[in-house]
Amino acid sequence: METITVTSPEATIKIGEQLGQLVQPGDLLLLDGDLGAGKTTLTKGLAKGLGIVGNVKSPTFTLIREYRQGRVPLYHMDVYRLENGGRKILAWMNTLMVTGSAWWNGQN
Repeated sequence: METITVTSPEATIKIGEQLGQLVQPGDLLLLDGDLGAGKTTLTKGLAKGLGIVGNVKSPTFTLIREYRQGRVPLYHMDVYRLENGGRKILAWMNTLMVTGSAWWNGQN
């Protein structure tokens, strides 16, 4: 495992942007961290790297925000407040990935 330390939101966005350029259809990224750790900031960069234009917001009160206008669709989910840490949703997402669902492979 490699550790990357950043000291500003701008650096976090830049790392997310670089990661977004590498993402392929079917990839699943899970971010874990305390509130305010920078998960949404990283996601903003990820969206930029995917070619998504517009304001990326935290899905805290909506559970999921969808951004489909990029090279690969981005489904930004917040499972923090769900019972058992959202394990059922994560298992469901994994099932979609394994079955090659079009919802996850960018062929909407």
